[in-house]
Amino acid sequence: ISLLEQLLPELRELGERQQEGEVIGILGTLRGDRGETERALELHSEALAIHRRTGDRPFEASTLMLQGTLARMGPGGGTAALPLLHESAAIMEELGDRGEIAKAQCHIAHALLALGLPGAREARDRASSIAAELGTMVVSEEIEALEASAIEPVRFLVVPRVIATTIM
Repeated sequence: ISLLEQLLPELRELGERQQEGEVIGILGTLRGDRGETERALELHSEALAIHRRTGDRPFEASTLMLQGTLARMGPGGGTAALPLLHESAAIMEELGDRGEIAKAQCHIAHALLALGLPGAREARDRASSIAAELGTMVVSEEIEALEASAIEPVRFLVVPRVIATTIM
């Protein structure tokens, strides 16, 4: 932790905003692992602001998911976590990252269960379905076949499913 904290002023001096955001996010994760939830949330908020300013959507979504996971353990519990997790899932859907969508849906299911709200089973089922589908495609090499055919797998596989999920 101390080495990363020492690195921050140098990154700031060099104007390396994206790397600064990544290091701050790592510090947030480390603080969270040590049980320092409040400090971890502060660091992730700082990292999120940087990711948004630099337009780094994958790290923005990842940071939102980390914040949501930490928020579930805090005083607001699932209530505070849900908006963060939903925003993370929306960005991952926009990016077409099926694995991260599944992970976000699992976190959403946990938050809904903790609050006793409906929708937990559906979120869990969506996550399981996505994970099973991707696992099958990787094993049967379908994704590589699409790429070899010059078909963009994200557009071909993810976009129709995201549209269908949105409509439902």
